[in-house]
Amino acid sequence: MSVGVSRSARNQTTQQVKDKTVQSVSIDSLAQIRSYKKILIFKIDTEGAEIGVLLSSQKLLARKRVEHFIIEIINHDWKDLGVKDERIGLNIFYNLQKDYIAILLNNEEYSAEILGWPVDDGQEFLDIVGSRFIIPEGENGFPILLENRKHKQRGCNVWFRKKKQLLY
Repeated sequence: MSVGVSRSARNQTTQQVKDKTVQSVSIDSLAQIRSYKKILIFKIDTEGAEIGVLLSSQKLLARKRVEHFIIEIINHDWKDLGVKDERIGLNIFYNLQKDYIAILLNNEEYSAEILGWPVDDGQEFLDIVGSRFIIPEGENGFPILLENRKHKQRGCNVWFRKKKQLLY
């Protein structure tokens, strides 16, 4: 079974836009078919279509079966891909932060240190090059990050690491 997104593809040599429709299925449908009990890593790298993927994953998200999300966020393309209001994306990220710690994976000149975001010392298995900063919940977190990325016309990768449950 193939999973796809319907969108236009640009031929770089002729600058002509061609539409191609591909069969697609929601993540929730795929997870139901496969009946996953636990998913270790869910990587979303869809060149700006991450909101559609996350919206098609609501049941999977509600079941809290995913340990780690790594999401490439390219919010300057959201409008072109049908996201009419950036608050839709913000609400999704706010909801994820209820169960996950959001960590900016930073490997460029832009540094979250300027914002005073705490550094993630990460004892987990994800060993990456560059800095890792914990994105604060609320107005000092995702709104600032998304505005910066839109202004610079650049994406970023965010790792959502499941918060550990305390056993009493």
